[in-house]
Amino acid sequence: MSAIPRTHIVDLVELQEEEEELCDHLENIKHELEKDGNLWVLKASDSNRGQDVHLFSLDEIAKPKMMDILKSSQSNVWLLQRCIDPPMLYRDRKFHLRVLAVAKGDLEVRVHKNIVVIPAHSQYTKRDGMVDRYAFLTNHCIQSTHDDFSKGKSLLLQDFCKELIDEGKMAGFASADDLFQHFFKKICDIISEVFASSKLCPAGFFPLPHCFEIFGCDMMIDESGQVWLLEINSDPSFALYEGEKLEPKLKEIIEDVLDFVLDGGAASKHQDGVSGDEVCNDKTWSSWWTENSNLTSVYVAGFPFYKREKQNVTAQGGGGGEREGFPCVHARPPKYEGFAGLKVLRSLLRTSALVNKECKTSTITSFSKTGKSTCFVQKFTWFSEEVTRTLSNHQEICMREELQFETTSIQICFYRDVTWDKVLKGQMLSNHYHMRRGLLGRVNLFLLLDAAEQQDLMPVTLRLKVDVTRDDWKQHLADLLGSRDVAWRVQCMHETDGYKITSVCSCTEELISFLKDNGGSKSIVLQQYLTPPPQLQAPNETLSIKVAVLAVGNLQIYIQQDPTICIKRVDGEKNTCQDTFCLQSLETHESSSRGPIYDLLRSWGQVIRRELSLCVEKVFDALSNKRTQFLAMPNCFELFCFTFALSVDREGKPCPRLLKVESAMEVQDVLQGQQQLVATAVELALSGLGVLSSTCETQ
Repeated sequence: MSAIPRTHIVDLVELQEEEEELCDHLENIKHELEKDGNLWVLKASDSNRGQDVHLFSLDEIAKPKMMDILKSSQSNVWLLQRCIDPPMLYRDRKFHLRVLAVAKGDLEVRVHKNIVVIPAHSQYTKRDGMVDRYAFLTNHCIQSTHDDFSKGKSLLLQDFCKELIDEGKMAGFASADDLFQHFFKKICDIISEVFASSKLCPAGFFPLPHCFEIFGCDMMIDESGQVWLLEINSDPSFALYEGEKLEPKLKEIIEDVLDFVLDGGAASKHQDGVSGDEVCNDKTWSSWWTENSNLTSVYVAGFPFYKREKQNVTAQGGGGGEREGFPCVHARPPKYEGFAGLKVLRSLLRTSALVNKECKTSTITSFSKTGKSTCFVQKFTWFSEEVTRTLSNHQEICMREELQFETTSIQICFYRDVTWDKVLKGQMLSNHYHMRRGLLGRVNLFLLLDAAEQQDLMPVTLRLKVDVTRDDWKQHLADLLGSRDVAWRVQCMHETDGYKITSVCSCTEELISFLKDNGGSKSIVLQQYLTPPPQLQAPNETLSIKVAVLAVGNLQIYIQQDPTICIKRVDGEKNTCQDTFCLQSLETHESSSRGPIYDLLRSWGQVIRRELSLCVEKVFDALSNKRTQFLAMPNCFELFCFTFALSVDREGKPCPRLLKVESAMEVQDVLQGQQQLVATAVELALSGLGVLSSTCETQ
């Protein structure tokens, strides 16, 4: 989009998954930016109120200062955006515009004409390459931290245009109104293009009927008069509407927004004689209805779902026409007729249920004229043969080679192949959740558990960025770890050969030596190594527990009743062998001859199962309010593999500690040899979603 200054996305999670070096990635970006200006803004995509916003010159990109900021922050996605230079100035100060856009339904967008000019506190000057933060970053929250900050310096775009015309700076325009209309048309065109392009990415923006949202669009005008879009914010703050001139404008905005989203139900005083104060009164009714209508009035605080006849189709405001200061810039035809949209909305807002809770998840399933759903199992998934055999026993499902989008379909495939636009529209069931990065990324998962005060479920897990080209990189690594001089399991990429390596380092010095011996690494993931308790210690052996966890809809959780125990042994020549067995096999057969570890596991069987179940429940509880990290949807399911280490508490009882979570439908090795388990999980999930009439239980 030509109205957005050059912007690069720095995704720390994606860089690690693709085994790319962050520093090299930034150096490549820097090489591309040489012709696009010398000043750049680095900002975290999920930050607000001016937090995590930094200025850098071109020479400072990929240098220690920027690297340290990226390492120390918990944000995973950053934006590197070119500064608009030279900008248009207001009284020798840089400024940006705050534009309010309201999106309603699926989809109509309006832009309000009360656009605010937010100037910087300091004058716009550059001396010897040095920049003043308060002169370049015009964010209201940043400006409010200045020692001499005072309120009331913002103004409306109309007043700014008048000042430009009075000073003779825009000779090509006859009046201030002509100049304002010129800028406003450009602003509307940009916002219209943004929302029109959202159709290309339904997974990122999915408008629904009977919903609305206010967006704060930050824009800037350069010296030549071109309008640029910097970013769009959800939940915009209204704190900048301060002072004698702007406070009344905020009241107008609120009235106009209510009038628009309620289709006239909250009519403003300049339409129906209902004041803004009355709109907030629980006993206020609107006179918007015709006298001969069966529905003579509507409760202002309510939510009208049905069609109604307008009293005056030419009246300004609401659905009766456009407000003079609130024009429509983008509109699409409705996706749903009548109450169809409500059914989709209800299915997306199902009540959640977790482990050991009695609520069940179901979804509305459409069928073709033959009364059968269409199910597509991708042939090259590692479990496809067993799943196909299991599902073919059900007469309700018609197995097809190709998807039939006109009916409700079921797609069982790899995550990268899911047809997400069909899933998000409720037309398809999927064996993956769209948002689950907080569950599958071990660093993200530890941070979420830590925020939920459940950090004891998982050993300390960190992601560190180490620049081995620095002379002091060893001391820098020691400083980053601080007092955590414990044993670490380290995972990194070999600097020279490019392959992934994993090892256990008993202390910081061993970690430094390990990185040095393997060519160094700029990106490492550290997880505290849990030393096995004395009862489970054996030479050259490591023990782990894997349990399959099925998540269905939004959200019911099933846990594998018989977890798998894995004991890896390494001989003197570093040859690895693995003993894999089910916990139940120890309980049903006398196994004393196999060794004391097996006897101990057999005696702990019931306790281990209970602790695993509690841990899984706590993990999903921690994710329940983090929808950007894990979003449970009513027409999705997924089978995960939770890997645990086994330790003991102070009383000597078994205490599983979560190491990582993987998608069992993506990685074959995590449930190796358990294709039947996957097939059973798919059958159970489809039964829970209401597609199959029969029910089954996990193994």
